[in-house]
Amino acid sequence: MRYGSGILLVGLLTAGVANAGESEILRTLKWPRHKEAEQLVFTTQEELAKVWVADGGKRSELPGVEWKHETVVAVFAGEKKSGGYGVTIERVIEADFETSPYILVEYQETAPPQGEIPPPDRTWPSKVVVVGQRGVVGFVQTRPEASDDAGTWGSGEIRRRVEDWQDRQRVPSRWERKNRDAIEKAREQTEKKAKADAKLEEEQLEQIRQFLKKSEQKKAE
Repeated sequence: MRYGSGILLVGLLTAGVANAGESEILRTLKWPRHKEAEQLVFTTQEELAKVWVADGGKRSELPGVEWKHETVVAVFAGEKKSGGYGVTIERVIEADFETSPYILVEYQETAPPQGEIPPPDRTWPSKVVVVGQRGVVGFVQTRPEASDDAGTWGSGEIRRRVEDWQDRQRVPSRWERKNRDAIEKAREQTEKKAKADAKLEEEQLEQIRQFLKKSEQKKAE
């Protein structure tokens, strides 16, 4: 079910967003078979070509994109053992969230209805579209059975979703890139110390158990 046109927009405006609005999907691209279930964003011809060719597409048939002001967003449901599965992009929201331009892609995955026998052929459901914006892209999956009320996100929920996505996709800072080896070494040392502490604690507990066991044996004698 498509949410009401103003629901997510209201949530974004109440979250301190300077500008927000529903973005037009310029065109849909027909994609080859993509076996992995994932969401991808393409911002260059090289990125697009790499996945396109890996999925069995001919380089001569590679779609053309105006990369200076367009972005390709893709939702792949992965390989399915039968037909009846589908992917739809419900809508795309463009917003300036805390000085950063964001593109929020609201999508839905569907499965064959219960009780129905789907076509037996394998399928690779996907939806790949071109939007006329550039910015940080986040994906939000909706439920087929969701009602309109389920889409009324408050400002806190919008902020949490954007921040969670930022944490998962955050680009390392210049300092982090420069000190990557030192950071990794410190992380390994921290994990090593944690394992050593856990091992020491287990050894101490085992000593206590053995002491109590011997004490019980002496009492029994």
